[in-house]
Amino acid sequence: MCPACPQEGINIPADWTNDPNRWVYQRVFTGDGNFTADHVRQKAPANDIWLYDGQGMTARRAEYAEFLASAFDKATVSNAKPDPGPSRLTFLIQKAPCETNFRAIEQATLISKACDITGIVAIACARHGCFALNSIVNLYRGEQQKNMDWAFLEAIRTTRVHPKQGVLFIYDLVCSYWIYLQSRIGHLLPNGLEIDRAIGLFHVHDHKDECFFRFASSFIPGAGIVAGEILESLWSSLNRITPSTRTATLAHRAEVIDDHASDSNHKKALEMGNSFIV
Repeated sequence: MCPACPQEGINIPADWTNDPNRWVYQRVFTGDGNFTADHVRQKAPANDIWLYDGQGMTARRAEYAEFLASAFDKATVSNAKPDPGPSRLTFLIQKAPCETNFRAIEQATLISKACDITGIVAIACARHGCFALNSIVNLYRGEQQKNMDWAFLEAIRTTRVHPKQGVLFIYDLVCSYWIYLQSRIGHLLPNGLEIDRAIGLFHVHDHKDECFFRFASSFIPGAGIVAGEILESLWSSLNRITPSTRTATLAHRAEVIDDHASDSNHKKALEMGNSFIV
């Protein structure tokens, strides 16, 4: 976990809930997809030998598959019908209310004949850029809401977010993502957890004005100065190794991605002290 993010019982006072400046204890996450980290179908995937499963940054396969089997995506166009609830499965194109064209939206329902995995999604702390445990998940039909739902839930669980801390979630597609969030995974979120929503300061300018004034972190009380785009820099480093994982076995691919993501966190943990002292 990120050693600098506020965590109860580790690096914040025992009476933090009585602090009038409660906003300083809020956890800030950012999520993003990476279509460069795809994977070509294997001839005999059953021959894979998994040395470990979900022991680091990547998701636990069985639990992730079970979640996707019962999850649903909801279209969020302005004239969408009432939310059918989690009992009804819907697989519709996700369209942002601001009608902006994003690669993630356009590829939401695409299936590649050559690839069994079309990319990955991850969650990191937005201030320090540490990957959240078990939050790197595979994409199978583009970047769907249910993929991000699993990553978000795991980030909250594995980084031990206290419900009273609250969460600020920064995501490029948050204007459409948050609308049906409660109906999709509200029953899985910690009771009493308040979630603020923002769009990264680079991508927010691709939205229309209403999204800018509603979701730019500059206008959200307690957000502080945060770009919310730190995953882009993490992808630039990770993408140096993704070409070698494209044709690897699924087990080896997961190990390599996990190793590099863990190494990224480890390097930050070693250097954070010097940065804070300065």
